[in-house]
Amino acid sequence: MKVLLVLDNVPSHPSEEELKDSNIQAVFLLPNVMALIQPMDQDVIESVKRRYRRKLPTALSEEDGKNTNVIINHVIETNQH
Repeated sequence: MKVLLVLDNVPSHPSEEELKDSNIQAVFLLPNVMALIQPMDQDVIESVKRRYRRKLPTALSEEDGKNTNVIINHVIETNQH
């Protein structure tokens, strides 16, 4: 699996050197770009959240373990907001 990781230039993010991996390509945005593009990423974030909420319970139900139902119920309750 290959991943493109787009990060703003906040100092708390790992450096490009720390993120070097054959499966990860990190791209750092220029300073102050986030203020310009943030309104555009709202739909992307909402779409990711919807997919996460829909697929996570199914993925968890496929896991073996005694506490799977407890975890699934917790995830469903947490994501109903």
